Amino acid sequence: MIEIEMSSATEPIRLLLVDDHGLFREGLARVMEAQPDFKVVGKTSTVADALDLIGKDTFDVVLLDVDLGAARGIEFVHEAKTRQFAGRILVVTAGVSDL
Repeated sequence: MIEIEMSSATEPIRLLLVDDHGLFREGLARVMEAQPDFKVVGKTSTVADALDLIGKDTFDVVLLDVDLGAARGIEFVHEAKTRQFAGRILVVTAGVSDL
């Protein structure tokens, strides 16, 4: 197991949460905000809104659901790369429906 220790002088990791399930998104936001090393600075349920947010603000990490209803998280990944998004993208999902 690898452990990463962050200095107390380090700025918190700025997160964008992208999930179409509001209850999960809000619960995840609460869990992450309870950690001193994380700050949730954006939450949305759609690829379009997430792309809009990364154009307006700086995020270190995007926590991205694969299945966003009619859209797919991979659409965000491709477009974020095109827009030269400098942060990291972590795909989190409970399952993937038929593609």
